[in-house]
Amino acid sequence: MTAPAGPPQGRASPTPERAQPANGTHPLPQDGGRGAGTPVSRETPPGRRNLAVAAATAVAVLLAACSATPPRAPGTESCQLAPFSAALPGSAWPPGWEPWTLSTMKRPTDYRLIAGDTNTVVEAKADRSASGLVHKLDVPVSACRAIRWRWKVVNAIAHADPRQANLDDSPARVIVVFDGDRKRFDFDDRLFSARIKAFTGQELPYATLIYAWQPALPPDSVVKSPHTGRIRTLALGGDQGAAGRWLEIQRDLQEDFRRAFGEEPGRIRSVALMTDADNTGREAAAHYGDIVLQPRRER
Repeated sequence: MTAPAGPPQGRASPTPERAQPANGTHPLPQDGGRGAGTPVSRETPPGRRNLAVAAATAVAVLLAACSATPPRAPGTESCQLAPFSAALPGSAWPPGWEPWTLSTMKRPTDYRLIAGDTNTVVEAKADRSASGLVHKLDVPVSACRAIRWRWKVVNAIAHADPRQANLDDSPARVIVVFDGDRKRFDFDDRLFSARIKAFTGQELPYATLIYAWQPALPPDSVVKSPHTGRIRTLALGGDQGAAGRWLEIQRDLQEDFRRAFGEEPGRIRSVALMTDADNTGREAAAHYGDIVLQPRRER
């Protein structure tokens, strides 16, 4: 998660094989012992096929895969995230926010600005889909240590579970992507990173912390992605009864990163939100209020 820089929010590999005939067979040469034109199965070995599927699924939940290591563009060195509440319902996204497509092979989640109870909010509706909204940054955690937002789950996903690739969906995610020293990747992370780049052309972010509405898990529990240790999900939501109500969330990014990854966080590269239901094949919906970064948590 299948986030920018967080992914995601966020919701990706082996070297492509030579194209095979549509029927998955090849004729043997005449000396092949079976006679010219006798077909023999050349289907992709299950192991390689499963690896490709796993890599594709990882892209879907890797909220920041498409915005990983964004360029250090002018104007991004600020904790300020343009508020959704300052925009008009139905208008364009506030400056800095942009749609984030995980894969052209995946249906995008529908996002739009709507009138909330008191101000403008983001409405997200997923129908077997996965995509997000991302705001790229380049700021130190010391300047933007605290993050706060509010969200409301409108349509939850039964049995969603970030520990299982085929169930790794969530009606509401806020994703933060961090920079770091990629030389610290262990062998598995380096291998996975190479597969991600081969499959998508994108670099695996150094670390992705996903805050996800996951009432099936104990609150504040941290779950490692089934694909890589560079993606960790921190479960929020409390219980199923929280659906349909606005929840105010405040987190300490530095503390949460330390607990999730066991090290100090690098620079924040992006913040994203994502509502996805592609792995479970279900529907999900949520509303998001403003996301705010600030030096310290409010008491």
